[in-house]
Amino acid sequence: MGLFGMTPQKSPKEQCREWCSKLRKQGYLLDREIRKIENEESKIKRDLKDAAKKGDRDVLLILAKELVRSKKAKSRIHAAKSQINSISMIIQEQMATVRMAGSLQQSTEVMKSMQSLVSIKNISSTMQELSREMMKTGVIGEMMDEAVEEAIDDDPIEEEAEAEVEKILSELNISTGEKMAQAPSTKPAMEKQAQGEASTSTANAEAEDEEDMEKVQRRLEKLKS
Repeated sequence: MGLFGMTPQKSPKEQCREWCSKLRKQGYLLDREIRKIENEESKIKRDLKDAAKKGDRDVLLILAKELVRSKKAKSRIHAAKSQINSISMIIQEQMATVRMAGSLQQSTEVMKSMQSLVSIKNISSTMQELSREMMKTGVIGEMMDEAVEEAIDDDPIEEEAEAEVEKILSELNISTGEKMAQAPSTKPAMEKQAQGEASTSTANAEAEDEEDMEKVQRRLEKLKS
């Protein structure tokens, strides 16, 4: 706490160190997100192979789309991590030259990277805070509002999903036509089950009728005697 309760202004080097520390933490968080996605991908791949063995085409396509979305999400996070590393390197270079320049210099590369990073939901709040701090020190100029990150679900992924299905079938040495032809049809099975239930119901009804007739006959014989 400085004179009259005012917080002393940080030196450019101190500011750079603080920014680099925050950027490193964001990098660690993104690494954690990548590991989480990779674990989910492993589960999806196992489910894909199970569905391929059963010949369930509909399930195969649903799982393949999930895998494609997962890969796209991971790719975006890798790109964000690369941009964070780039910003950190530029900040460190500024920190090395600040003694000669006397102040931090504006950087177009940092501004472009920050512009794209503030729209990523995983790290948007931290990037917005950093961008405000960098604007105050003159490292970046005023940033324009970025559109909200596009939803991965809107991407055309049907062809990529089909490619994933073919890849899984190929790994299992199964041709698409062969496996889908071998897939058991649920309709005949349901019809057979319905027929079985109907015949069982009929047999039970007939047995009950016979039992009732026997009871009536026994009562008539008792009355005769």
